[in-house]
Amino acid sequence: SSFAQALRPTSSYHFLTAVAALMLLARNNLASSHCLASAVVRSLAALKPGDLLFVDEPRHPSNELHYAMSCVSDKTMNWLQQRGANITNRDTSFHVAIVESVGPAASVIDAVRGAGVRRVPLPVFLYSWSANCTIYHGRLRGTSEAQAREAVAFAQGKLGLPYSEEYLPPRGEVEEYYCSSLVDYAYREALAAELVFTDEPFRMIFDPMHFWTKHLKKNKTLPTQFGSNPTLLLQSPRVEYSKTPFGHFAKSRQTHGLGA
Repeated sequence: SSFAQALRPTSSYHFLTAVAALMLLARNNLASSHCLASAVVRSLAALKPGDLLFVDEPRHPSNELHYAMSCVSDKTMNWLQQRGANITNRDTSFHVAIVESVGPAASVIDAVRGAGVRRVPLPVFLYSWSANCTIYHGRLRGTSEAQAREAVAFAQGKLGLPYSEEYLPPRGEVEEYYCSSLVDYAYREALAAELVFTDEPFRMIFDPMHFWTKHLKKNKTLPTQFGSNPTLLLQSPRVEYSKTPFGHFAKSRQTHGLGA
């Protein structure tokens, strides 16, 4: 899209530059673009360190990975509803990041396959997803600013650690994270709680089994441990979230794959 092209990140790219570019684009189509620019500015102003950004990309039922992601999300929401969660919108997510800082040098921390736990400038993060993606802004209810910053500090302390290809929890001598486990354990540490997003441990869902058995090549059998996934965090009763206009920054390319 014209928005994505104008906001292509560079090494000298800062977040306020993105807003300025968006405002200039508004002159081309004042009616719709000005509304979008205003929405982006409001969404930027609402971000705080410790907030969560959830990403969901367009899914096609004929795509085996997309179908499997939808199955996992649906069963996750069913699990939450069986335990009393009031899910009014069946919104889903396949990746989650924690906001590290805001303002001109805004950044997020996340865990991704191939890079592990990393720090990413916010404009680069927004640009990296497929066109027409949806990005939600989430915040953990009842947490103080100090607790949110403790969660950020935890994530900062894990920079450079490997991605958990087998979706295993961090353990002693082998500490690694997938995207939702990084956020989950960050807030467990910040709140000094055994569980934060659910009232009971969530056993990992792998459905359909034949797909995940093939997808997780290192294991002959699927993992059976407790864990999390982005939809579990998004739909947690502890999280309040809203849809943002940030998806307009995304470039056009194929879906990454499950972030978990």
